[in-house]
Amino acid sequence: MNRRGMIGYASEKLVELDLLFQGVVVLLPSQPDLEYDLVAIVDGGHFKVQVKTGKRKEDKALIADLRKSANPRNPYKRLHYEQGDVDIFAITDPETRRVAYFPLGEVKREVTFRFEERSCNNGHEERPFDDFTDIRTAIERMKRLRGNAEEVSA
Repeated sequence: MNRRGMIGYASEKLVELDLLFQGVVVLLPSQPDLEYDLVAIVDGGHFKVQVKTGKRKEDKALIADLRKSANPRNPYKRLHYEQGDVDIFAITDPETRRVAYFPLGEVKREVTFRFEERSCNNGHEERPFDDFTDIRTAIERMKRLRGNAEEVSA
């Protein structure tokens, strides 16, 4: 396994442990190459979790690409996850070994978490990392998003 594969594997194990410490039952798939890396059972619900390793931008931010890994036949084409593929992204910070949880559908391509307060004048939502460390909060955000989507489509 190459270094990138080892980091991805370590990120998956980090998320698994973080969820166990949150009192969440974790199920691992019996086959590779699924859209998700694990299933979290939270308060009786089953949620597909896709693990992404974030990249540090200095010490101020953690950035994660929320698209699927490149297709071997076309390494330049990266696809977006769709509803049904995954429910929650678990973004790991390899430097601090902490995890942030973020729902599918809130952004399409990339999410940025901040480690320090700053004023944001570019129209983007500020996302302090510490506000996203509980999977239950991400699930509530996901439910609100899906509720709004159902209202719009009705």
